[in-house]
Amino acid sequence: WETMPDAFHNTSPEEAVDQFSDTIEKVATCEDNLGDYNRKLDVLSSEINSNQREINRLRKDKNSLQTQIDDYQEEGETILNAVREKTDGLETEDEINDAIQKIEDELRQKNSDKEQADDLLQDSQKILTQQQTSYDMCNEQLQTTKENLNSKSNHYFNRLKEFDFSQPEEHDKAFRDDEKIHEIENQIDQFDAEFQQLKVEIVALRNQFKDNPYNPELLQEITELAIQIASDIQEKQQKIGAQQQIIAELKENLQKREKINNELQAAKNEMERWEKLQEVIPRNDLRDFALDITFQQVSRIANEHLKYLTSERYQLKVETIGKLSVIDRWNANEERPVETLSGGESFLTSMALALALSELSQGRSQLNSLFLDEGFGTLDAETLDVAIAALEGLRMQGRSIFIISHIQELTRRLPVKINVRKRGNGSSTIDIR
Repeated sequence: WETMPDAFHNTSPEEAVDQFSDTIEKVATCEDNLGDYNRKLDVLSSEINSNQREINRLRKDKNSLQTQIDDYQEEGETILNAVREKTDGLETEDEINDAIQKIEDELRQKNSDKEQADDLLQDSQKILTQQQTSYDMCNEQLQTTKENLNSKSNHYFNRLKEFDFSQPEEHDKAFRDDEKIHEIENQIDQFDAEFQQLKVEIVALRNQFKDNPYNPELLQEITELAIQIASDIQEKQQKIGAQQQIIAELKENLQKREKINNELQAAKNEMERWEKLQEVIPRNDLRDFALDITFQQVSRIANEHLKYLTSERYQLKVETIGKLSVIDRWNANEERPVETLSGGESFLTSMALALALSELSQGRSQLNSLFLDEGFGTLDAETLDVAIAALEGLRMQGRSIFIISHIQELTRRLPVKINVRKRGNGSSTIDIR
């Protein structure tokens, strides 16, 4: 006891051993990290040596390039002196370049003006050619029009002489106004239409009397037949009215019958409910009846959670109270007992049922806490992520989730951990982190 450091004299041996164990684990972790850092240091040293060699090479290249730059500067100075002699005082390269650029700009502007003038000349020549062509065509049309005018004028005056008109003015006075001409034309059209209609009727009457000669006695027979037909029509109309009245009464009776059938069906449904209760209550099956309904609701809610937890693979099917089967959507909707599920799948199914019970209890009482004891060891990494995400969703809804587990990967992801450590005297200590 005296050989122990002073820091442990006020703690129990078990706590000191636990602290030693934690320190040993930290030292082991630090040793692993030290090995990793040494390996990284070796890699970095190799890279530094390589970079140093590259820097030396670049320095040699820099010295060589500097020598070339000095040579180029001497050569450039010689060229500039020669240029100053030939450019009448333009000493700097920028002045020479500006002068050259100005001359080139003026040359380009002259070329552009020349190209525009050429384009305008070509366009003017095209327009002149088109106008000359149009002028020739118009001149030809003018000659043709003059010839036609002379011909029409001669014909017009010849026709005036035929109708005893000596001057065109006399012919103009003989014209009627447009309204009178339109009225006369309408009358002519109307007379023509009536004439054609009369011709058609005359032909029809001739054909009729040709096949059936006129008989004065037939008029009496036709009159009597018309009276008989009118009487029959009136009788039929009376029968139609009576039938319509019957149809209206039948429709009304049908509506009443449908209303009575609906009331009867509602009464039958209510009677079936009471008969079912009458059958259940005397046999003391009301509890099983309520449990069956509740079990159906639990399975429906559990399937919503199981659909998310198993990526829409499994669905629970209720056979009887407490008896479930599972439908495998990934295997052609195969139905099999829940006992065939693997350990991880059974855990997810149980958690879905627990979540369903928790949601179903949100009535008068509240189940705001959920305890999960182990079960995570059979899950792979991906399924574990899905399960933890579902539990985190419940936590965001204001519920407290308690997980009892020895899986290191799972405990690292919990925001609050309660570590229980055994003591030698049969008791335990609690450490909240």
